[in-house]
Amino acid sequence: MDPLTETIIATTGTGSGAVPLGILVMRLLLNTIVILIMIFGIYRPKQRPTSATRDLTFTFVLFNILIFFTASLLAVSSMKTGIAFALFAVFSILRYRTVQMEIVDMTFLFISIIVAVINSTVTRSVETEVILSIDLFIVAITAGMFALLNKNRGISLSVRFEQIELLHKNRESELYEELSKRTGFTIVGCEIVHVNYTQDFADLIIHGKILE
Repeated sequence: MDPLTETIIATTGTGSGAVPLGILVMRLLLNTIVILIMIFGIYRPKQRPTSATRDLTFTFVLFNILIFFTASLLAVSSMKTGIAFALFAVFSILRYRTVQMEIVDMTFLFISIIVAVINSTVTRSVETEVILSIDLFIVAITAGMFALLNKNRGISLSVRFEQIELLHKNRESELYEELSKRTGFTIVGCEIVHVNYTQDFADLIIHGKILE
C-alpha cells in the first residue's frame, strides 16, 4: 500500500477495502458538474458576451478545480492548521486584484470556492448523498435568486434626444414609446438634464427595465 493511501485511511478511517482514489474521482466529477452548471447554466446566460465575462468564466472554473485538489490533499494531511491557513490565504488574495469586480461576479467567485471545498471532503464520514444534497441546494438557491435578480432588472442611461417636442408633459407616452424603440428597454421614468433649443436636442437620464 502506498504512503498516500495509508495516510488517507489513517486520517479518515476509511479502511476495510475502501478505495479513496475512487471516492476522490467521484467527488471530482460531482464538483466539475456542479461548477459547470453554475457557470454555464446560470451565470453565463445572463451576462453579456464580453471579454471580461470570458475571463471571469475561466477564473471561476480554474479556481474551483485548483481549490478542490488543494483542499483534498490538505484534508488528508496531518497538518490540520494547514487547512485553515490555506483557506485564509485563498480569501485574502481576493483583495489583491487589479480589476474591480461586480458584486455578482464576486459572489460567483466565492461560490466556486465554497463548492470546491465542500466537494473535496474525501471521507466516508460525510456520505456522498449528503454532499449531493448540498450541491443541489446551492444550485437551486443560486438559480432562483439569480433569476429573481435579473427579472425585469432596472437600468439607467444618459442619452441625447433630438425630438425635443416630445418632452411636453402631454406627450409623455409618445416620448417613452420612442425611447423604448431606440433602446430596447421598457421605459419607466425620464429625467431632463439639459435642453438646447438652438440645436434642438436634450440630454436625458432614462430609467427602464430590460426586456426579457
